[in-house]
This record gives sequence, C-alpha cells and structure tokens, in this order.
Amino acid sequence: RDPRHKSVELLHYEEIAERRFGGWTMGQVNLSKINHSILLKYSEKPELDPYAVSGKVSFALLEELMATASIIGRA
Repeated sequence: RDPRHKSVELLHYEEIAERRFGGWTMGQVNLSKINHSILLKYSEKPELDPYAVSGKVSFALLEELMATASIIGRA
C-alpha cells in the first residue's frame, strides 16, 4: 500500500525462521559508491541488474551493499 512501491516484482521466496530486517526502512543504492568488483562478484557485468541473476544472488548482493554503505536515502 506504500505509494513509493511501483511495479513490485517478487525475486525470491523462502521460509525463514526469524526476521532479518526488522528495523529496515526504504533506501536506494548510491550508484557512485558501488565498487564494480562487488557487482562482478554477483553478475557477469559490472552493473546493477537484479533481473539478470537469481533471487538468492540479488539478496546476497543487497546484503553486501548494505555492509559497504552503498545504500543511501533511508526514509
């Protein structure tokens, strides 16, 4: 119901034992801070494209982007 969410597409679904992002707010990726070697670790090209990889790979990339402070604009 959040108006900021448009054209949402489910990339991955699995049962979990506990919440991983209980206090998480929306944010966006700061493309100028992304180390291209991180992107190449998860995909064939050094560009952010969650549709080119599996849901698990997208999730792993998201966790690494959060760990490297590449997520900005939390609301």
